[in-house]
Amino acid sequence: MSAGFSSLYYTDCLPGQGLRGGAGFQFQAVSADVGHDEMALVQRSSLYEAPSSWMRERRPAGEYPPSLTHVVDGVYATARGIYLGAEVNGAREGNQFTHAVTTADPDSYGEVRPAQLWNAPWWVEAPAPSTRCEALPAAPEHGPWGRDAVREWVLGKPDGQEWLTAVLSTLDRIGGPDGKRIAFVANDAADVLGWLAAGTLLLPQARALRISFRVFATNPQYSRHDVIALHPDWAGAYADVRRTDEFVVFNLATGEHAEVAPTEAASFWVPRFLRDDPYDVVDAVELADGSARTRGEPENAGDRVASCVVTLGESLEDPAAGACLAEWLAVQPLESVEEYRAELVTAALGAVRDAKSLRLLDNAAHRHGATPEVVTAVRQALLVAEVEAVLAGAADVVGPRSPVKATREMTAVVERAANEVRPESMNALLVLAGEFGVRADAAAFRDGAHRFVTWWAANPAASVDPGRWPDTEQLLHLLRDELGARQRPGTGAAWWPLLWRTIADPTAPLDMALASAAVALGGAPIRSSVISRVAGLTDRDDVAWRALFGDASPETAEILAFVTRYERTSAEVATAVFRALNSLGRAELDVLAVLADRGHVPSQAGWRRVVEDDVVLRKWLANPSGRAARELAKLHDTAMSARSHQILHVLLEKARPEDAATAVRYAGAAMVAVLCRELPGRWMPWGANSARAVGLTYLTAMSPNCSEALIEQLEHQLARFAGTTTEERVAEVASSPNLMASHEITEWRRFAAASRSSYAESRKRPAKSSAKKKPEKPEKASSPRSSRWPFSRKGGE
Repeated sequence: MSAGFSSLYYTDCLPGQGLRGGAGFQFQAVSADVGHDEMALVQRSSLYEAPSSWMRERRPAGEYPPSLTHVVDGVYATARGIYLGAEVNGAREGNQFTHAVTTADPDSYGEVRPAQLWNAPWWVEAPAPSTRCEALPAAPEHGPWGRDAVREWVLGKPDGQEWLTAVLSTLDRIGGPDGKRIAFVANDAADVLGWLAAGTLLLPQARALRISFRVFATNPQYSRHDVIALHPDWAGAYADVRRTDEFVVFNLATGEHAEVAPTEAASFWVPRFLRDDPYDVVDAVELADGSARTRGEPENAGDRVASCVVTLGESLEDPAAGACLAEWLAVQPLESVEEYRAELVTAALGAVRDAKSLRLLDNAAHRHGATPEVVTAVRQALLVAEVEAVLAGAADVVGPRSPVKATREMTAVVERAANEVRPESMNALLVLAGEFGVRADAAAFRDGAHRFVTWWAANPAASVDPGRWPDTEQLLHLLRDELGARQRPGTGAAWWPLLWRTIADPTAPLDMALASAAVALGGAPIRSSVISRVAGLTDRDDVAWRALFGDASPETAEILAFVTRYERTSAEVATAVFRALNSLGRAELDVLAVLADRGHVPSQAGWRRVVEDDVVLRKWLANPSGRAARELAKLHDTAMSARSHQILHVLLEKARPEDAATAVRYAGAAMVAVLCRELPGRWMPWGANSARAVGLTYLTAMSPNCSEALIEQLEHQLARFAGTTTEERVAEVASSPNLMASHEITEWRRFAAASRSSYAESRKRPAKSSAKKKPEKPEKASSPRSSRWPFSRKGGE
């Protein structure tokens, strides 16, 4: 609650009557707690000014107009003065009495503007009995210039609206870059203060309180107030309304004023003040200012429109006003509109027509949490505007938007438009429907749908994005019908990216073209999906094969996946597979194995032998017993090399140690070559199967089918292993259960010991000189025929 105003009386005092005690002009009385700063401000800026020319003429005191001033400098001070005539201590003219009220709290004024205090009933015109006077409570009573009286007075003036617009525009600019001071020229202070009250009522109270004025001033150069009033008798050149260097002149005596460009605020508020309830309009002014201050920005048109909707209950009809309010709602802080959000959004919706403003309003309705009914109404209006834009040829679709359940009316809007829209704009319309969650039924726009798919089929490269439509099934079905009826070359290549998922009949020409093109042109994931889809549509492998691989060469993995989907393989497919295979690796053998199990063998002699070898090898791989191992010696290298990893897996992990050893002993040259190539790579890092891998390498080297070159290779590898590894690992190889016979274990240990000794001896030899020497022959101990090598054809020396 405001503390109210201090009071100060200033006049010519008798001895002992004033605060100084002596005679002369001084503060005669003040209320409690008035400080030096307040007295200095009043004495400097608010005392009554008597015109010296009138005093020389000794005009009667009653002819002097009263004054009213208002200033702010740390504190607010409003003062009324009257002329008294001769001084109390002599006969000289110049005595006056000024009553000033001051406050540091702007709320003390309540809703009253300082100009309204003209002739208020509480102003004092005579000295107090003592040097102490009464303070003035907050929210003081105004004089004759109440809001209703001001409004009626302006309405009664010729060109009153135009004059008030000019006055308010000039007041509105004070303090700005193009602001100027105001000079009223008038005989009657009441007229000046009437205009000043009317103008400041249409400014926010905080701004009105900061506009200083003096009515009347005798010296414009001395007075630094924002607004001054001059009597025609002493106005001089300042009465000329064409003089605009320092003042904007309003000459009430002649009925003229300087030319003033109206501000947006003045053009907005003045007609409403003169038309509507002035109390509501002033409240709207304050609400608009509060909205702007909430954002920390200057007041704008949106603040004014919103305040009139809330305070005056205005319904908007002007689209520009609606757009302004929509833009304002889009940025206004939530707390500033929470109480009025529904009526503000509804008011804007009643006026806006363009899609841009409706988008802003749509976002605002969601952001401010408007009721579902209001949100839906805005969304529906936005859809109508967006659809109209698409029908007019707009290609840009704005979205996505916050989800709102589509109404029947929204669906009908889209369906009607789909029957009207040009084919090249149908995609934009359907994307728009998707953004709004509208699922239109193609049956409701048959003509439009037919025009669209006919155009689309003829323009496969057109920018169409069914992935953004709310429903694609109906239109894609119509498109397929159109493409199927056309039967044109290149259809598959043009349409497979969009339509491969719609393949339903691998015997239909369109689906065959789509499937073949997808396999030929698609990446691995697409090819796999298409093969799986087509194979799942028919139990005839020949039908599926023709649809899938009419224009494409299948990968071996794709062939294997294809043939294994069917329980039987037709002769046509088997022949096609044999033609498609162009190498014989592991994957190709798997394909040939499936076909062989189904009674299909290649006609080429070489391939037939490979298939026969693979049958034997797979039999052993499935059951690596000693009996099956006897057949391994007959096999050739193609099947062995292709299944080398499977062979190693069986030998090291699946087969029993004794069966693995038997397989190595019966291994033919082809299998020995595989073992020599693969087994040393399984020694390290040392693990659960490493000892078996070393032992089987040892046995491989002992095989009669191991060539001299391979023996030498294995000697070097085993000697290096035995010479550098730990004794525990050497022993682990020897102790591998059921892997080696006793004499083989003995020979292994002797070989390992010799290798370790040789390696240790080599570590003791001095480093060779860097000088060039004739290469020496390898020592006998290093030869494959050395006594430490147990695998020599001639035996040990």
